[in-house]
Order: sequence, then C-alpha cells, then structure tokens
Amino acid sequence: MIRMVSSVVCGVLATAAVAQENVQAKSGEEVRAGWIGIVRKDCTTSAPPKVKPIALAEHGQIRLAKATVRTNSVPACPGVEVPAIVVFYKSRPSYTGVDRFTLQVGNGTDASERHYDVRVE
Repeated sequence: MIRMVSSVVCGVLATAAVAQENVQAKSGEEVRAGWIGIVRKDCTTSAPPKVKPIALAEHGQIRLAKATVRTNSVPACPGVEVPAIVVFYKSRPSYTGVDRFTLQVGNGTDASERHYDVRVE
C-alpha cells in the first residue's frame, strides 16, 4: 500500500516553522511523498516557493520536480490547480525500515523545514 501525502502552503508561506510528513513506500519503488505549493484564501495561486534538501535520505534518493497539481485538499478551493514542487522518494532495493529527509521551504525572506519520515516495507 502506498500512501500519498499532499502538502499545501497557504497564503505567503503562512506555515509552521517545522512540519512533519509521514509516508509509506514499497522497497525500491518511487512514491510521491507530497507536494509544496501556494494557494491563497481567494483560491489564486502563485509560483511555488524555493525548496532545497538540507538533510538527504540515508537509504534512498529524493527527487524534486516542478508540476501542476490538481487537488481537493484545500476545502475552499475544490479542484484548484497549483504550480508546485512535487517530492518523490525511492529507497535502495531490498531496504526496509524508516528513512528520513528534510527540505527547506522558503520565499526568499522566510524559510521553514519539512521533515519526512518514510516507512519502507
């Protein structure tokens, strides 16, 4: 079973300083760990914030890709299309256990951290 987590940064990075994401993945298979984008209260969007790895996964690889995500995870904006950074994770073949990585998300003046715990089966 693969669980996908959607992440939304609402407003102008009005997020907590640290966010935690929990993801499940199958060993050796790429999984979408989430996405990071901006949706304002009036349902308008803007370019995604800058995202960079600050702690790499020890037992796999992460991949960041620009994409447009259609989501219903913003209740006031069903079906909104969001320019986003999509976060992917892939463990080494035959690895099982928990892997972790951290991303820094910022808009140039403010930054927050997103910690990802990936349970690999």
